[in-house]
Order: sequence, then structure tokens, then C-alpha cells
Amino acid sequence: MSTEIKQFELKDEADRITDIVDTIIPPLDTITNFLDLFEIYQRVSGIPYLLDKVEKFKREEGRDKLLLQNRYVRRWSAEYEDPFVEKARNFLPPDSPRKDVFILSGYMGVLVLMREIFRTDLHKTPFPQYLDAIGGYILPTRPEDEQAAWICDVLGRFNKLKEETDRNRLYECVKETLPSGRLHVFLFNCLSLDTSQLWSESPESYILTDTAGNNVRGWIEKVVTIAQVIGKYGLRLQVLVVIGDTDQDTYIDPVVGLPSVNGQKVNMYKEEYRRNLVNQLQKYCKDAPIDLTVILWNSIDPGIAYYNEKISQEMVEEEAQRIRENWEANNWYPGIPLPDDETFRKIAYGKICMYAMQGKTITNIFQGMILLQNEFPPVFRTNMLNAYLQRNPIPAIYLFRS
Repeated sequence: MSTEIKQFELKDEADRITDIVDTIIPPLDTITNFLDLFEIYQRVSGIPYLLDKVEKFKREEGRDKLLLQNRYVRRWSAEYEDPFVEKARNFLPPDSPRKDVFILSGYMGVLVLMREIFRTDLHKTPFPQYLDAIGGYILPTRPEDEQAAWICDVLGRFNKLKEETDRNRLYECVKETLPSGRLHVFLFNCLSLDTSQLWSESPESYILTDTAGNNVRGWIEKVVTIAQVIGKYGLRLQVLVVIGDTDQDTYIDPVVGLPSVNGQKVNMYKEEYRRNLVNQLQKYCKDAPIDLTVILWNSIDPGIAYYNEKISQEMVEEEAQRIRENWEANNWYPGIPLPDDETFRKIAYGKICMYAMQGKTITNIFQGMILLQNEFPPVFRTNMLNAYLQRNPIPAIYLFRS
């Protein structure tokens, strides 16, 4: 393993740990009022594992709570440099008794200490086993609308582009499926292709059935982490993985003309790829509260080219340029000449229309779907899916920033 790859994996693991810590015990400087602080404290106080750790720390240090929160906790935490007492005064009315100020500052101290214990242990212990150790952390019994808002906050911790997410639509989708005890999410996965085989004696073999090089690990580990976290709230993650297998038929072959293939053989290759992908994903998901479904888009829609005037010319131009760059860099379809600009625009137009119809179809068939965006460029791909859904767009959680 190269140094660069190893460093990337370590950074990703550190990001994942931060996401989980922030979900359960938010940073103190993000809590802005007494009620939120007290609610978090009450929730965290329901985790015996963390309370035991705090008591052990206090015994070992031989200090009472006030000394603990004012001297020792700050040694562990760089998140809040001012004394907790001063922060507590900002939360309480000016005429609050000194005793109340110190009690509240004590809550702050214990929360920060728990947060640091949590973070430290996550770096030492495999994540699934650690979650088992803090069992009992579940979604509190509360009105349905508050539960939905709570889960939206949890999902927000995994969102690398939170400002791009339609919070209202996310809330609506969460609330729609929450009574079933599940969150419904979906992602896309591309077929593995070797398009040079289209000009071979076995043109159908351009579809590769081996999933080893499809970079699944980059996103499935994030999905599993989300499932493990919401599982502690008593929820399961209903995951739909859509294999995009109609690109050739929908917007490439109708424009440039590709060699003919045996449709039955092509479908056999596609189905073998789907089965191999299921087996690959299940290895990651086996211990997580995930209900996994993997489908070929062809099983929903046979790959008709959809053309609609709603698609903006700006989107077409941007995608056409992106397709051209990838076509040249990866030597796509080497048996035909490089298309001209107008042909690339036609391809881009068909591709965007296909995405738009996929978004519309998914919302019509499946309830309360949330996109876990794993494609690039992330926001542009989401906009493509929502091109026909201006009123009720699909909300997205962006697993990657770029």
C-alpha cells in the first residue's frame, strides 16, 4: 500500500469518528441555549458506559466535579477554551443564583469529558463493537415531527455539503417513512465496462462481471456507518442500490451508432454483475441494520431516450464538455471517430433526460426516498435527477465533498 493511500484511509477513518462523536455529543460551542444543553446531558446520561468512564476518571484524579470541569477537562478539549462558568452565565438569566451557574457548568464539564472519552475510545476500538458497548442510545419517545427533525440532524452529521441539501424535503421524507421504523435511501452504481470489446468477436463481453474495480468500498463504509448510528435510535436503513445499465441504449447508441449485440447475452452479463455486486456489498453490511436491495435500472425502465424541453442549455453545455473530456481521456468507444461538439451535446442532452426520468420514476415507485449522493460532480448529478421534480425534489445527503 502506498503512503498516499494509507494517509487517505486514515483521514477518512478520522472523519468518520468525528461524524459519530458529533452526532451523539455535539461540540460545546455549537450548543446555544440551556434547554438544548440539558436535553443532550439527559440523553447522554442514559449511556451507562460513558458514565462509568467519567466516574473512573474522577476517582483516579481524586477531584470533585467542579475541579474536574474547570481544570482537567479543558486539558483534554481544545474545542472550548473559556471557563465553563462563563459559558454557563450566558445560558442563564442575569439574576440566576451562583449555585445554578456552577451546576450548569458542571453539566458542561461532564459533557466535554464524555465527548473526549468517546473520541479516544473510538480511535482504539473497532467501530461496530464500540457501538454495542454503548447500547441503550435510542431515539427518545417524542412527537413524530420532533423525531423526524432529530433524525435530520443525525443525517446532517454525515453530509459533506449540508448547505446544498433541501432541509424541508429531507424532513418530509424522513417523516414519511419513520412510522415504519426505517429510513429509505438510494444510491447509484455504474456497470464495469470495457467498450473496446464491442468490436471483438464477443461484443457482449464489453460488460465486465467482476466488481473488484468498482470502488464500492469508498461509499458503502459510509452507508454502513449511517446505518449503525441510526440503528441505535431503533431504526433500520432501507438501502436501494440502482445499477445504471441503460446508458448505451438510452443516449449513446441512438446518437453515435454502436455495433449490434445479442440482447439476451447482454442481460446475462448484467445479471451476473448484479449478483456479484450483491455479494460484495453484503460482506460490508452483514452486521449492520441494513435491508439491502440491488436492482438493474433496466428492470424498472427498458432504456428509452427521454427528451424534454425542461432541460436547461447551460446544463447540456456543461455535461457535454465533461463527457468529451472523459471520452478522450479514457478512450471510450475506440472503434468510432471522436464525435464533434454537436454530437456531444446530443449525448449530454439524452443523459440528463435519462437522469431526470430516473429521479421522477424513483419518487413515483418508492416511498420517501433520500439520495445518498456518491457520484461526481455531486451537486450537478443531484440537479440532473431533479430536473423534472422542481416542486418536490429528491433530498440528498452528500457523502463526498467533491
